[in-house]
Amino acid sequence: MTQTLAFGPWNAIVSYGAARKGRAAGNAVPTGRVLVAQLKDNQFLVAEFSCRIDFAPADADKHRQFLRIEEGTYQNGV
Repeated sequence: MTQTLAFGPWNAIVSYGAARKGRAAGNAVPTGRVLVAQLKDNQFLVAEFSCRIDFAPADADKHRQFLRIEEGTYQNGV
């Protein structure tokens, strides 16, 4: 299952289901969780568990370019 979250000129496409390689195939029942917060026009904070997030322009004629992506984890509250 996939879900699309609209953020003005951007769509966040969520695919539920864990995957180690490639894209998440999706589950019939979405068991993952995601939190997407838009910080600025083109800046988002994403927290997820057992799902994948992809950002795409809402206008299909436009293209995207990711300038910076940061990844991290929390362990023991840090």
